[in-house]
Amino acid sequence: MDILVTGGCGFIGSHVAERFYKEGHNVFIIDNLTSGLRSNINFKHKFYEMAVEDMRCEDIFCINKFNVVVHLAAQTSVPASFENPYKDTVSNVTGLINMLSLSERYGVKRFIFISSAAVYGDPDQLPTDEDTETNPMAPYGISKLVGEMYCHKWHEIYGLSTVCLRLSNAYGPRQAAKGEGGVVSVFMKQILDGQSLTVYGDGKQTRDFIYVEDIADAVYRCVESGFCGVMNLSANTEISINDLIDTLAHRADIKEALHKEKRSGDISRSSMDNSRIKRELNWLPKYNFEEGLQKTFDWYASIYKKQEKETEASKKSETTKPRSKLADYAIPFVESLLGFIAVIFIERLFNRGDHFFIDLKLLYIILMGIAYGTKHSIMAVALSSSLFIISNAGYGRDLISLFYDPNSLLHIAYYLFAGFSVGYTIDMKNRKVKSQDLKIEATEEKLEFVTKVYDETRIVKNELQKQIMASQDSFGKIYSIIKELDTFEPEDVFSSAVQVMEKILKVNSIAIHVMSRNGLFARLVANSGSLSWHISKSMKVEDSPALKYIMESKEIFVNKKLDPSLPIMMAPITDNGKTVAIISILELDFDNINLYYQNLFKVASDMISSSLSKAHRYQEATNDSRYISGTAILNRDSFEKLLHGKMQTKEKEMANYVLLCVNAADPADNLEHRISNTIRDRDYIGLGKDNRLYILLSNTSEKEAGAVTKRLTDKGISTSIPAGADLIA
Repeated sequence: MDILVTGGCGFIGSHVAERFYKEGHNVFIIDNLTSGLRSNINFKHKFYEMAVEDMRCEDIFCINKFNVVVHLAAQTSVPASFENPYKDTVSNVTGLINMLSLSERYGVKRFIFISSAAVYGDPDQLPTDEDTETNPMAPYGISKLVGEMYCHKWHEIYGLSTVCLRLSNAYGPRQAAKGEGGVVSVFMKQILDGQSLTVYGDGKQTRDFIYVEDIADAVYRCVESGFCGVMNLSANTEISINDLIDTLAHRADIKEALHKEKRSGDISRSSMDNSRIKRELNWLPKYNFEEGLQKTFDWYASIYKKQEKETEASKKSETTKPRSKLADYAIPFVESLLGFIAVIFIERLFNRGDHFFIDLKLLYIILMGIAYGTKHSIMAVALSSSLFIISNAGYGRDLISLFYDPNSLLHIAYYLFAGFSVGYTIDMKNRKVKSQDLKIEATEEKLEFVTKVYDETRIVKNELQKQIMASQDSFGKIYSIIKELDTFEPEDVFSSAVQVMEKILKVNSIAIHVMSRNGLFARLVANSGSLSWHISKSMKVEDSPALKYIMESKEIFVNKKLDPSLPIMMAPITDNGKTVAIISILELDFDNINLYYQNLFKVASDMISSSLSKAHRYQEATNDSRYISGTAILNRDSFEKLLHGKMQTKEKEMANYVLLCVNAADPADNLEHRISNTIRDRDYIGLGKDNRLYILLSNTSEKEAGAVTKRLTDKGISTSIPAGADLIA
C-alpha cells in the first residue's frame, strides 16, 4: 500500500514510517522540518518539504493515490500553544482539515489521527477511559479535541474511515530534549551533560509513559482494523517523576534534582485505560517501562552527544548572523559620512568654496541617493545644506541674512529637489526589483516543486509502461512465469520452480530439497545456477530444527535470528497435505526481509505445490504406460524424456546428474530388485535406445557416483559411464 505519514521526520513519525516500510509498504512523508530531522529517516521513501496546511499538498495527493494517511504533523508544545494560540491552531487544526479534505477527495481508505491525552485535562478519576469527560487545560489540548471532532464529522458526513488515537506520554530514541512531554529525554540530556535534573513541582506528579515502538505497532495495526472512533493509546501505567528519577539513578550517576515552581497548565496525575485498543486491535505493549528506558538511554549515550555537537556548531554559525546584519546597517552611514568628509576636504584643498567649478555637495547628494535611496539622500541633503550655510558664514555673511537671500534658498532647494527626486526614483526602482525578486523566488520554488512532481510522475509512468509492455510484473510475464510450471513431469516442476522463484522474487539463491519416502531426509534436487552459497545435498530432519518446524507446522520458516548457517526463508511444498519438498531462499537483501516478500514467497510455493500435485496425479494415472510391465523400470520413451529434462537442467547449472550403463546379460527384471535396494529414492532405472539398462543418479557428481558403482559391484552388477553424446550432456 501507499502510506502517507505527515510529520514523518519527527520523533514518533519516523518510527511509524519505518514500521510501514519494514512491512513492505511504500512510504511518503510530508514534513516542513520545523522540529523533525531528515537524518531520522534512513530508508527508501518519498519526501515533500512543506507544511500540511500548504495548498500544494493537493498536487501530492493527485499524483500518488494514497491508501492510508497517518496524520502526525502538529505543534506539540503546550507552553508554545499558550504563547501563540494562532500558530497552534493553524498547524493543528487548519493542517488537519486540509489533510481530511484531500483524503476524502482522493479516495483515501483509512485516516489515522494522532490526538493526545491533553484532551482530558486534569481528571478527578484514574485511569481515564474514552468516555471520560474531556476538559483540556491548554490551547494545545483544545486543538486536539477539535481535531477529533473534525475526524468524527468527516466519517459521519463523507464516510471516510477515521480513527483517533489519544496518545499518552511517549518516549524513546530520536525524541527532542525539550518540552514537558519529553521529560525522559530532557532528564537524559541533563545526565549526559553532567547537569542537575530540573523538576517542576514536588515530583509527585504522574505520567503514563509509553515506548515509541509500541506506538508504531498500534498505528500499523489500525490500518487493518475496521474500527472507527477514539481509542486511548497508552501503557495503562502511572509513574511519578520521582520514580522516573529513581529508575534513571540505577543506570547513571545523577548529580542532584533541583525542584522549581510548578508550571501553569501542568496536570497532577495521568493514567489512561487501554482496554479498548487491546480489544479492537489485539494489541499489547511490547516493552515495559524499564526495558524501554534502557533502550532509550543506550540510544542517547551513543547518538545524542554527536547530535549535540552538530547543534552547537549550527548555533555558533547562527550567532554570526546578527553581526552581519548590524554591519549591513552601519556601512551605508559610514560611507555617507566618509563621502561628506571627502567633500569638505576637496573644497578646502582647492579653497574655492561656492565658486568651485563643480558643486561637490550636489554631486554627493546625487551619489548617496543613487546608492542608498531616499533615507541617505535626505541625510546627505542635511549635511550638504549645513556645509553650505557654514561655508557662507565663513565668508563673513550673516546667518540670518542667508534665509532672506533668494539665491541661498534656491541653492538649498536644489539640494532638496535632487535628494528627494533621486532618492524617490531609486526607492521605486528598488521596490520593483524586490517585488520581482520575490515573484521570481516564488516562481522558482513552485517550478522546483512542479519539476519534482513531474519527475515522480514520469517514474510512475515508466513503471506502468514497463508493466504493460515488458515488465516482469506485466500480465504477459506473469502468464509466462506460471506457464513454466504447467508440466506433468515432477522433475520438470522442480527445475521450473527454481526459475519461477528467481523471476518472481528477483533473487538467484533458490534451492529445492525433496523429502525421502520415510520423511527422514531432504535431498537436493535443484538450485540456482549462479549460487555461491554452500548447499547441503542431504539434510537429516532430526538434526535441523527448521526442517522439523516445517514438517510439523507446514508453515513458512523465517530466519529471524539471521543465523548464517540457515536459509533466510524456507517453505513446504505439499501434496495431499503431506510435505514432499522444501524450497529455500538462501540469500536475500536485508531490505527485502519483510512481510511482503514472505507473503509473495508463500504464494509462489503454493503455486509450485499445486503444479506438483497435478504432475503426481498424472503420473499415477499413466504409470502403466511409463514403466515396463510389473517393474519399476522406465520404458524407452519415458526414460528418454526424463533424460532430456535432466540434460536441460544440467545445462542451466541447476542440478548435476550421472548416467550409468549396466554391463550385464541378466534379464532386466532380475536386476531391478538388486539395483533398487542400492540407489536412492530420486534415482531412476530405465531402458535406453540400445535396449540396455541404465541408472540415472540425480544431483550426483562422477566422484560421488563412484560410491554407488562400488556398492553395485559388491552385488555383482558391473556398471560404466557411457561416453555417447546423445546420452550425457
